[in-house]
Amino acid sequence: VLNWYHHALTCIYTWYCYAYLVAPASYFIAISFSSQILMYVCDAAHAAGYRLPTGVSVLVSLQTPLQLVAGLYIVAVAHMADRVGEPCGWSGLDSLLAATMYGSYLLLFLYKYIVSKPPRSKKE
Repeated sequence: VLNWYHHALTCIYTWYCYAYLVAPASYFIAISFSSQILMYVCDAAHAAGYRLPTGVSVLVSLQTPLQLVAGLYIVAVAHMADRVGEPCGWSGLDSLLAATMYGSYLLLFLYKYIVSKPPRSKKE
């Protein structure tokens, strides 16, 4: 469900950004593109039978929450620039939409991580 939600909402938001020329969205695109390249290259290597070093696997696991935090940071910077009157191609609605999108992704990702984590065994 998380994957479908993410892709559907991202598609809608991307078209919104395109239609209204939301300038900071180019940063979102660059971060997402970099993240997707890393994930798909690792998936392809795994499918081809290669075993990736642990460090790469950790990087792939960490890149998703880092991408979401970076997205929220960009939203905050763009929102502050808009609030002080800088011409940045951003509005209060853009802040609301992007923060809701990135915030919901981060919360759902963290929830999925916490729920999927096996419980610790108690040592006696």
